[in-house]
Amino acid sequence: MSKSIEEIFKTAKTEISGLKAISAVEVETGLSHGSVIVDEKFDLDAASAYNAEVIKAKIRAKNAMGMQKEKIELMLIELSSQIHLIQPTDNEKVYYLHGF
Repeated sequence: MSKSIEEIFKTAKTEISGLKAISAVEVETGLSHGSVIVDEKFDLDAASAYNAEVIKAKIRAKNAMGMQKEKIELMLIELSSQIHLIQPTDNEKVYYLHGF
């Protein structure tokens, strides 16, 4: 039996040290399709929407450089107090946001 995205995220919540939030986000709209928030101070809606814009900008940049066939594997944004891992799916239509 396969697990739902919510079940997987709830498992991550207990097994990943330092996790603030995790979300599956549609790149086009920035809307979350499932999420778990560990730290209520972490604004997951804002992070989801704005990081969707980061992915769209990177897709435009790679296309402008003639790299349309290249796939974005992982983006790491390191802030002074947080780390955001942005991991698009193979078709780059959904991404997973991991906030630490």
